[in-house]
Amino acid sequence: VSWGVGQRAGVVIQAESPSPAIAIPQHFLARDQGRVGVWVAHEGRAHWIPVSLGYSSGSDIEITRGLAVGDEVLNPTGHFEYQPVAIKASGG
Repeated sequence: VSWGVGQRAGVVIQAESPSPAIAIPQHFLARDQGRVGVWVAHEGRAHWIPVSLGYSSGSDIEITRGLAVGDEVLNPTGHFEYQPVAIKASGG
């Protein structure tokens, strides 16, 4: 490949996360008064919780603080605090 001065190239660097981590689709993030968080289902109700972000990988983002394995993260569209929610089992 021959490059000339002023030419541009897009580069994507892929690296493994330093340890096992929780990752969610970036579009599940919700902002509240400048803070970033997610909506989760707890005891049949929607709750917004703040989270800390780590590495971004394509369409997903690592959550370093705020979520635990097994937490039910909700799509943020249309949710409000204490809204009743029902979790649907997904086929896999």
